[in-house]
Amino acid sequence: MAVIGILARIDSSRYKSLWETLEKRENVSPFPVASETGRIGILIERSPASEAYQILDSIRELEEIYALWPVYEHLEEESVSLTSNQSIDRYSEKPKETSLEEMPS
Repeated sequence: MAVIGILARIDSSRYKSLWETLEKRENVSPFPVASETGRIGILIERSPASEAYQILDSIRELEEIYALWPVYEHLEEESVSLTSNQSIDRYSEKPKETSLEEMPS
């Protein structure tokens, strides 16, 4: 099971229609962010984790969404084993280590 919390910057004139669109999706729960209508919180709960990331990618494509920031991620052990080298790596790549010998002079 993957749980992903997202903060989204949205078209505030379309807040209500976006809310209704998100509410209709399985495994997706919108929630308000303070009193701002230009932002919305989105919670995705799905297993396996690869499907949760597919949902995230599909939400990113909605025209009411200007930007998304995943702000919380919890992956249970079974999900991690299913997605190692897949979606998790896409969002949490570590920089390549370089030795002093490899550095340009």
